[in-house]
Amino acid sequence: MSSYNRLNDVQTAENHWLLTEVLRDEWGYDGVVVSDWHGIKDRPASMNAGNDLDMPESGARKQELLAAVEDGQVSMQTLDRSCKRILRLVRLARNNAKPNAEADFPRHHALSQRMAAESIVLLKNENATLPLLPAKLKKIVVVGAAAVEPVIQGSGCATTRPTEVDIPLDEIRKRAPGVDIFYHTVADFEAGDGSETAALAAVDAADIVLFFANTEVGYDGEGSDRKHLNLHDGQDALIERLAARNSKIVVILATPDAVVMPWAGHVAAVLAAFFGGQGAGSAIADVLFGSHNPSGKLTVTFPVQVEDIPGYLTYPGEGDRHIYSEGIHVGYRFYDKRKLAPLFPFGFGLSYTSFAYSNLSVDADRIDASSTITLAFDITNTGSVAGKEIAQVYARPHQPRLIRPIRELKGFAKVSLEPGETKRVEIKIESRDLRYYDPQYRRWLLDAGSLTFEVGASSRDIRLERTVEVEAAALASTVLNVESQPFLVFEHDFARQRFRAFLKQRLDLSDQEADKMLEYCAGSFLGIHKTVAWVAGETISKAEMAAFLDSLNKEMGMTLTKAA
Repeated sequence: MSSYNRLNDVQTAENHWLLTEVLRDEWGYDGVVVSDWHGIKDRPASMNAGNDLDMPESGARKQELLAAVEDGQVSMQTLDRSCKRILRLVRLARNNAKPNAEADFPRHHALSQRMAAESIVLLKNENATLPLLPAKLKKIVVVGAAAVEPVIQGSGCATTRPTEVDIPLDEIRKRAPGVDIFYHTVADFEAGDGSETAALAAVDAADIVLFFANTEVGYDGEGSDRKHLNLHDGQDALIERLAARNSKIVVILATPDAVVMPWAGHVAAVLAAFFGGQGAGSAIADVLFGSHNPSGKLTVTFPVQVEDIPGYLTYPGEGDRHIYSEGIHVGYRFYDKRKLAPLFPFGFGLSYTSFAYSNLSVDADRIDASSTITLAFDITNTGSVAGKEIAQVYARPHQPRLIRPIRELKGFAKVSLEPGETKRVEIKIESRDLRYYDPQYRRWLLDAGSLTFEVGASSRDIRLERTVEVEAAALASTVLNVESQPFLVFEHDFARQRFRAFLKQRLDLSDQEADKMLEYCAGSFLGIHKTVAWVAGETISKAEMAAFLDSLNKEMGMTLTKAA
């Protein structure tokens, strides 16, 4: 599916480079490309780009395409090619149809419960507030509409039709049958409301308060950009207010992504359930009462404030343009580079037990572009209950050619451990996963030099590390031209020696003179040709220098097969 946005000033739905050169020619995709809903602005251009199916059907765009075919803007060959792709898809779907198939919905629902439970992230658990022990509780107060009308999914095309939905409040009552459980809405706490006094008294007397919080329902879905990272109206302030009266508050979050938590330091525990699906209600109760040990880890960084997010200064854009100013430094990459402390880092998640990492080994000290390296290490459950840990492997290049993140996630593994148990974990990393895209070379490249593999419980909790050497082509940081500063030539000894030989031959220099010329060039801020011309005049023309640099680029490019 092609997206709505422009990429490098070209609509993605009409981008031949993206939909044909990359998707089909480079990646080998041979299926149908379909537009997002009304995502095509120019139907003839989209067809020529490789966009086969316009969704939804539009009479106006259909007429545009017919007119373009008639006047030759779109060839019959292009039209037939898209028709064949769609017919192949229809045939494939019909040939694999199962008209008498039956779905085991109860089994599916059990799977949704397990998936939700495995995904919940425990963000805070002060003084082991969780898990809750019903035998030690007399009164629980549940606050928030999401406890009875669970927020399980986004809006628009992010909406599915669940076969059944677990209600968190009902599930809590099932697991604490002997405990008095009271429910209040956010509105019950409004100043001057007749229910305010009773609601506050209930909170004051509660052994535990379970606050079900959420972002704005319906807005966090399709067709809208988030304008802030706060909870829905009044919830942040109410959590602060209630926490001042009773610190035994557990906040359960139903959100699409990160939120800020100005109240985080005043509550006892925080669970992030995100949009957990139809089984989330049961899963939340299982985690609250300890029948499931939380093992989820964050796939996003939670900032302290919205001003800390990578795109804050340019989001959401203006004048129909949005500049992705963060570049490759999205998420944790930005926070690492800026040395900003997040509220909760990428990969973070607590458990009701604890884990120790030890004995990291690698099966190779040197790798190249065709290598696969295996990292092995021990994880021990050092706590008193069974649990699961998600160990993460990050790669940290020492001297990257181009601007790169400090570290990037390259692999992970989820391990189940009984109390006191140790397991040996192996994670394989292919060299192709260590590459980056160089827009000048238009290739995926692997940097030569030292690379450290880091093993941790999160992006900010690195427990083990091991450095290996990468054998790859030593490339200049940019494609050289006559305006490149000379120091770029000197980045690699190969290019330096070729440049020295070129100057020595063309300017008829002795070895000593050639070395002095290189020393002079190295300190120049002018382009290569101007630097040489300043000393030697026009002995070497701009065209000749350009030809030399082009040949040098090609010579270095010959080694790209080792780096790619």
